[in-house]
Amino acid sequence: DYDDVFIGSGTAWHDIAWKGDRLSSSILVLSKSNPVTGLQATVSDFKGGAGTIPASCVTVSAQKEVKAYIGRGGNWNNDANKENVPDVIYGPLPIDLEAERLQSLWISIDIPEEAAAGAYTGTITLDCEEADAPITFQYSFEVLDLVQPDGDTEGYEPFSVNLWQYPFTTARYYGIPAADSFG
Repeated sequence: DYDDVFIGSGTAWHDIAWKGDRLSSSILVLSKSNPVTGLQATVSDFKGGAGTIPASCVTVSAQKEVKAYIGRGGNWNNDANKENVPDVIYGPLPIDLEAERLQSLWISIDIPEEAAAGAYTGTITLDCEEADAPITFQYSFEVLDLVQPDGDTEGYEPFSVNLWQYPFTTARYYGIPAADSFG
């Protein structure tokens, strides 16, 4: 349902990162009534007063959808309780889209540890064979003068994280009535 996911047609994005950090964002592409052939992305270098972060630090990947349970419980073996959700980051562009398709693109920006602190700006441009003109997104971020510690940094113990981020699955696992918990 396009209306449910359409927030606006913004083409600017801003965030803040540490040195050695990774920034992530997504871009939604709507094919409307015609298919899209060869959707591709071109990334510029990110430049700032203190230096440059090369385009090679940016990855643009397509996301596949998976069937996920929605709602507040019910018959969990019933496919009527499932919807397509973009979840799997699966590969590089270019890709083709069917007509009336909403496609999520995942953007990852790896900030090098040696990057200078300061503000950076760059662009991500989407184009396809059917486009009259490419669409350019203005990306900017600030790199703080802090370094993201890696797992080998002294004083940091290794650890493992097991995240359950889907509240209905968690509720079902622990026997919590979902309708009462997520009202």
